[in-house]
Amino acid sequence: MKKLKIILQCKYYAFLILLIVVIIGFFRINYCSHKSKYHDSQNEFYLKVISIKYDEIDKIMFEGKEKIVAFYKDFPYMLGDKVKIKGTLVKINNNTIPNLFNYCDYLEKREIFFELKIQNIELVNKNTQVIFKIKNYMNLRLKNFLNKEYIYAFLLGDISYFNSSFLAYQKCGLVHLLTIGSFEIMIITKILTKIKEKFHLKDKSFWLLLLVFYLLYIIFTNGKVGVIRSSLYYLITQILKYYKIRYRSINIILLIC
Repeated sequence: MKKLKIILQCKYYAFLILLIVVIIGFFRINYCSHKSKYHDSQNEFYLKVISIKYDEIDKIMFEGKEKIVAFYKDFPYMLGDKVKIKGTLVKINNNTIPNLFNYCDYLEKREIFFELKIQNIELVNKNTQVIFKIKNYMNLRLKNFLNKEYIYAFLLGDISYFNSSFLAYQKCGLVHLLTIGSFEIMIITKILTKIKEKFHLKDKSFWLLLLVFYLLYIIFTNGKVGVIRSSLYYLITQILKYYKIRYRSINIILLIC
């Protein structure tokens, strides 16, 4: 415990972590090559539906050996469904105009290398997971909402429904307002704190409650980095306060980054 107190209060700890992060980032960017697990010639796929953006032509994200994006008019299946698809893989075009948003680079950083041109699709297994059932219910309810993009952004962390308005936020430097993280976790923590006070929960029971709800929200938002970091920060600081361990906030932030 004494060693932990020394580490968390040490002013050099932050610089050490920052140096390690910079070194790892340098090698990851320059020496770690990302390659697709699929071949251009492959034409049959067994995939799971993990994301749907409803529009005139729906945008679907599938998961198999890796993530694949596709577009399909009036997509007939739901999140969590497993499907068999016959189609062709197409390399995503790179940006031809300098200084504009590079969609190809954006997808490659998320290890998405191909767009799937669907020729035939059929259902293999219907979704049975509770999280996807909740998301499907929300999607159907929000599908025709006038300002659904804000609900998707603030509740699920999905900013794909913003089109021209998203560029406006970028130009104004306000795009961070559309990201989820500490604000949503703070609300969850405040609600759970009220529950703790009302039912007189012990601290360790409260930590378990926090952990369960944080994990559920992380799963619900498809593991958004901001949500994971904020959850870890709130949980760690709650435990440190209980044991009366003094800490520097910057050390905790760097630790969870």
